[in-house]
Amino acid sequence: MDRDTGHVKLKVESPADVVDMEARTSTFCGTPEYMSPEILKGEEYGPSTDIWSLGTVLYEALTGLPPFYAEDVQSMYMKIIEAELQFPKDMDEDCKDLLSKMLAKSPKDRIDMAGIKAHPFFSRINWDSISNISQTKKTYDESNYFDESCRIRTLQEQRIYVSDFGTITLYSPFTSSLLFVLSDVPEEKRYEAYSKLKTSEDYSVNPSMYIEVGLLLLSHNSPLGLRVLSNIVEIELENPQMLRTVGYILMSNTSADYSDQILRIFKKVLKIRPEEPQSYRDLALNFIRIGLKNPSKQRKYFQKAIKLYNKILEKAWDIRFTQIEVIAISELNRLRNHLLHSENLQVHSLASHIDKRITFSIHMDIRVVIQWDTDLSDIELHVVEPNDEVCYVFNNKTSNGGLLSKDFTRGYGPEEYIIRNATRGVYQLFCYLRSAQNNRYGNTILVSIWLNYGNPTNEKEYFIVRRLEQLNTYQQICELHATN
Repeated sequence: MDRDTGHVKLKVESPADVVDMEARTSTFCGTPEYMSPEILKGEEYGPSTDIWSLGTVLYEALTGLPPFYAEDVQSMYMKIIEAELQFPKDMDEDCKDLLSKMLAKSPKDRIDMAGIKAHPFFSRINWDSISNISQTKKTYDESNYFDESCRIRTLQEQRIYVSDFGTITLYSPFTSSLLFVLSDVPEEKRYEAYSKLKTSEDYSVNPSMYIEVGLLLLSHNSPLGLRVLSNIVEIELENPQMLRTVGYILMSNTSADYSDQILRIFKKVLKIRPEEPQSYRDLALNFIRIGLKNPSKQRKYFQKAIKLYNKILEKAWDIRFTQIEVIAISELNRLRNHLLHSENLQVHSLASHIDKRITFSIHMDIRVVIQWDTDLSDIELHVVEPNDEVCYVFNNKTSNGGLLSKDFTRGYGPEEYIIRNATRGVYQLFCYLRSAQNNRYGNTILVSIWLNYGNPTNEKEYFIVRRLEQLNTYQQICELHATN
């Protein structure tokens, strides 16, 4: 609150830009309940889409719920696109008329801001008295009128990977108050500070605390990071979610070699959850990843990977895992390319162990796969391509050649984005938490990125870990800058 005038002030960390009123875009972004039909249909949109969102906010303020709300987000999207607007019986007629014009399905039929201000519903509002309030705020980051305890701090970490293909910029916004406390502690005293926090009831059974502290310590090459992460497993012994979480984090770490620990973790997950095909895939993927770095172990590890993938292809799985075989076949053919390229005859001969009926030549400029550690949850991958077209569940084939795999709506993933011939430009990766039946410990996501996928001579792979805890929220993972 402004202490001089009593007016409420809103502080925004990332200010919006005022664009040309005739400008159009097609980027898929926004909170699901407030998205307009044109956004959901992948059409170009302009300022009139903000009128739709404003109408949704007004409707919710008057009734308590958005106009087309549904527990299932996909059902809500269909209602936004197709359903007729309904009103409570006791709603004022002027209000109904205004909302009908703000929430018109077609942007061309939607009322504009001048029409809203002139509408009878707002006849008692003196717009001049509102718009002419003097501004005391000089810049968006000025915060003199806020108590220090109310200011939001943001720690932005950016890591850039460079390859012949281009660059990858990772965005990792840490807003946890715990991380800010520890980041101010001298490096040699961080574990001591963590040990004190660990005894607190607020943190003792919170996996996010161990994950964030472990990541912080690992990012500074501290071996204590592994000790901290081991506490996650102790929260609930034999819990595959906790084991997967630690495994994903160790896969993403490049400061040390945790191959032995990773294999032990995913072997244990497979022992606990043999009824889930993801357990076989996680272990197979790591046998390949580690084998490619250790020539002396390649034959043994690649042979194990082939057997695990064959299990996925041969076994009948629960219907919620339909089409995971497609992912397995893709990864088997990628392994086959590496086998055929090997100069070690014993390794080369393993290519014959892969059924010829499923073999084909595979090469992708970009392959992105997301997987997560929670059952009965739905996390989506959204990729914004250089021309602003979004590849996602409702637009899974793009004009550029981008393709998204089947949407796994009931847990674990994987979900895959591929593009064979990537156009130059920026590819933005987002994850979206659509639903989670049991969100007690949040969701840990492993994002795997391959550049020149299936090319043994210049293939690059990167693993990124992120956390999603709030439903219906997006998180930007990274940007791929394709330059060649």
